[in-house]
Amino acid sequence: MLSIGSARKFQHVNLSDLYVSNTQILRSLHTLRMTLCKGYGANLWDATLAKGGGKPRIQMAQSRVEQLKEILAQDADNFLTRYALAMEYSNCGDVNAAVAEFKLLLEKNPDYANAYFMAAQALAGAERGAEAVQMLRDGIAAAKRSGNGHAESEMQLMLDDLERL
Repeated sequence: MLSIGSARKFQHVNLSDLYVSNTQILRSLHTLRMTLCKGYGANLWDATLAKGGGKPRIQMAQSRVEQLKEILAQDADNFLTRYALAMEYSNCGDVNAAVAEFKLLLEKNPDYANAYFMAAQALAGAERGAEAVQMLRDGIAAAKRSGNGHAESEMQLMLDDLERL
């Protein structure tokens, strides 16, 4: 219990009422992404407003997606570029494309814990909890194999949070 207020008036707040889960935050961010992208296509999330010719124009994340795809066309095994492409899709709210790219990355780099974690976050944000839980379990195993204790603990916290829901 925490007391908040001045000497004249106190309000008692139960700290457990202030708890907001990571999953609730991810769902809110996903909703925000989709709202911002709505009407502009799936690849707008990281759009910026720039002035060109005296009129504002929107520079879409689509150009980054295309650039990353071109790099992958030349070197399909470039796991960092594939990770960047998956993140770009995820940031735009295109969960299916993001997860597909994360899975391609993990086929050749099964111990890359960050890919499991980010895929799980995208899935949880899209309210695909069962898939997120499985991705986290696989990711925790990968983190253990590679000795990545930090990633393991982060994924375990998210897994615990999802399993509470």
